[in-house]
Amino acid sequence: MKKNLLFLSVLLFIFAFSCKRDNKPIEQVSSTNEDTINYQLLPAPEWSNNATIYEVNLRQYTKEGTINAFIPHIQRLKKLGIDILWIMPPYPIGKEKRKGTLGSP
Repeated sequence: MKKNLLFLSVLLFIFAFSCKRDNKPIEQVSSTNEDTINYQLLPAPEWSNNATIYEVNLRQYTKEGTINAFIPHIQRLKKLGIDILWIMPPYPIGKEKRKGTLGSP
């Protein structure tokens, strides 16, 4: 029991003194980097204001899961009114829950 009480006391002591306030003014705490503030925001093209965006997951969209297998579908999406294709970035497939194996979604 004494060991538990001693351990708890030491833990509370460490916790109490590790949570001290930083009395620096906000101006000193946050600094700016010249590289991050020297940029120019470009306006979006006028046609994109009412554009329809379609996100494409290439692995799930076609059986092959490749961009070459997806290309023939672009005209069909255009006829549906899709203006912008957002292609998800490729990422290595994990070993668990792979497409087409036991346990895949």
